[in-house]
Amino acid sequence: MTHQHQNIYKWKLLLPFEITQIKDEGDNTTTIIIPMAAPVNTRDVTLTRIRDSTREELIQFSDAHMLFGSSSTSSENNMHAIVPALCRTCIGFTPPIPSSFSSVIAFDEAKRKNYALLSSLHTTNCLQVPLEEDLVALNAVDPSIGTTELLCYLLQTLDMSYEQFNKIECYNMLGAAIRDAALKLSMDAKAFLHTDHGICSEEVCTMYNFQKFISPCLMSIMNSSHRHMRLLCDMLWLDMDAASHLLDAGVPGFELRVENIDAFQSSCNPLISYNFYDLADSSKTSHDYSSLELQSVSRNESERIHLSRVAESCHQIQALIQAVQNQLVLNDTTGHFSLVGGKLKEYLSIPKYSTVKNSNRGDAEDCYIAFRKIKQNIRETICGAFYPSCEIECIYKKGVTFAEKFEISGKNAVFARNSAPDINPLLYTFLLLDNFTSRSDMNSLASMVQKSYMGRHREQSVWHNLEHAKLWNSHTIWSDMNKFVVFLIRLMKEAQAESVSSLMCFKPADSRLLRQKISHTCQHYAFYVALTLVNDIGLFPHIPNIKWRYTLTAMIVLIIMNIMFFLS
Repeated sequence: MTHQHQNIYKWKLLLPFEITQIKDEGDNTTTIIIPMAAPVNTRDVTLTRIRDSTREELIQFSDAHMLFGSSSTSSENNMHAIVPALCRTCIGFTPPIPSSFSSVIAFDEAKRKNYALLSSLHTTNCLQVPLEEDLVALNAVDPSIGTTELLCYLLQTLDMSYEQFNKIECYNMLGAAIRDAALKLSMDAKAFLHTDHGICSEEVCTMYNFQKFISPCLMSIMNSSHRHMRLLCDMLWLDMDAASHLLDAGVPGFELRVENIDAFQSSCNPLISYNFYDLADSSKTSHDYSSLELQSVSRNESERIHLSRVAESCHQIQALIQAVQNQLVLNDTTGHFSLVGGKLKEYLSIPKYSTVKNSNRGDAEDCYIAFRKIKQNIRETICGAFYPSCEIECIYKKGVTFAEKFEISGKNAVFARNSAPDINPLLYTFLLLDNFTSRSDMNSLASMVQKSYMGRHREQSVWHNLEHAKLWNSHTIWSDMNKFVVFLIRLMKEAQAESVSSLMCFKPADSRLLRQKISHTCQHYAFYVALTLVNDIGLFPHIPNIKWRYTLTAMIVLIIMNIMFFLS
């Protein structure tokens, strides 16, 4: 492992990104930069975590763990795909040429490009020309020094030659040197960007061209992705709010400014304690390891800050929802769960009671009985994921959910007295999940929490002086969401049967039948009303000319006054 204290700007030259253009409804073209990442980090970059002002003193001398490698377009070794850093599972963006990460770097080719670029500094402008004897030494090195040392030497020399890249002129001069070196190596000029293309600024153009020149070499971040992304955004004045909207639309990137930015006076260039790794077994390559094994350094570093992750309930909630979904797939050997939507529609459309007696319901094919059995199986799966050691009765009776029982009689109405868990956001998520009838419902909840955490409606939190990333850690918000859902359920169950039947496609035999159908299905509807409010309006909407907060200034009061509490 190589250890160095270095400033952060020069390392950005080797952090991969794609540049693409999109058109809006008015046929206006926008240039987008999409940071890419090798699968050596366990976490995506989250916009919410990099929106606040950068404090250089918190980043100065912090650790960063890096791995040099190369991109490969070969279909034979595509197990470690290079993906968007903001969302590795994003389905709205496909790289122009899909590639995968490899730890293999062709030493002779990398040395040839290093020498060509550094020798070009003698014939183009730079602030400090490398010594001739250093170039002679570089030309004489053999593969025993390794590609990590070779690439570190290149970037250190560029950093010295361009005074830490702290002004726009440095990028202009490096761009000229890249074009000169590419000409010496007879590289295709069409592969490079030019500022007269009107696509991006000089800084981005030079960074892009450097990567094309040194390709397929790249650098991957095993930890500290948020720090590097934060400083990249500061340097290029990337718009976080616009990025949130792009991410919602399936584009995991930032809108680029075409004009030169010259943001260096306002952005910081801290010294980072960089640790560069090579594979311990030199006879192996990254293709001999799984992505999970390549993420071992990242996982170990995350373990050191484990408490900061545990404090954020949204990560635990999403992991548990995923566990429930995985278990449902494993349990559904007959495709039973996939039929729940059809059984529910069939039950709602039949204007009569179930014809099956209670004593015969075990093997019944009746749609009502089938729906209840599936609902009970889903309950058992959720209970097993959230509270495997708790004693919970999962039989689905009279269309009454756990949330309704909890609001009326507390924990002991759901859990046995000696096994009731603490009241926290996980408990309220567990109660919300009981309103669901399918895996897609769970996806909707997980997606809502993820998009909110990533920055949706963040401007509301800023206006109310709330920490947006911590909203879903709030016991009060989860509690109020459950109370609002139960409030709607009661409203629908207590509604006059005649007023509801006029909206339905059939006339029920009597009001009791209609109430039975409402009691078994209104929970699903109530949940989606709450979900739509959070997704489309937000928890703390800023309504002009309407007072949204109490006269008290305590933080707790602001948290209480979310839209769920207000409406219920």
